[in-house]
Amino acid sequence: MYLIRVNGETSHNNPKCESCFVLGEPPAHPRTYFNYFRKCLAGDFVRIGWPDVGDLTARNRQGALANCYDWETIPRHVRDYLEGFSQIPVGSTVLMPHKGHSGELAIGTTTSKYCFFHNVPNDPYECAHRIKVRWDTDKQGNPVLYQAKKLGINIYDRSSWGHAFHHFVDDHVINKVRAARQSKR
Repeated sequence: MYLIRVNGETSHNNPKCESCFVLGEPPAHPRTYFNYFRKCLAGDFVRIGWPDVGDLTARNRQGALANCYDWETIPRHVRDYLEGFSQIPVGSTVLMPHKGHSGELAIGTTTSKYCFFHNVPNDPYECAHRIKVRWDTDKQGNPVLYQAKKLGINIYDRSSWGHAFHHFVDDHVINKVRAARQSKR
């Protein structure tokens, strides 16, 4: 089970930063903390940032649109996030926190392996690292949103909730998530 944050500050929408700028990249400058939560739900995927490293399966900046950073210049913990994200197996449970609503999250099941895809402006560069997901929905097809507290997840625990990527191995949390998903079906 994996927690993946989909919000993030982008370097790719600032026209004054020539090495980073990608024309058409949302949100419009000035830089803001952008939340891709609704885009991920609507597009049935989960994303993680740092697209300028390029396709994670190639490790050669393949597909990168700018020259802002590369694999060697990003911090080690970010490389760990990206490696972990790219290795999520099909059929895995993913938790996607909603930055706009503290403690609220969507849950889904991965339906594809990692891919690197962008088609700016429709498919943002910042969403290039992605995995397809079937999100939990209610009978009307609306996304089901869960509360972290009810799932046994402490949103003040900086070792999991505070990271861009976290692999849960705690059986207590995993069992609570499974039970909550079963009760929503």
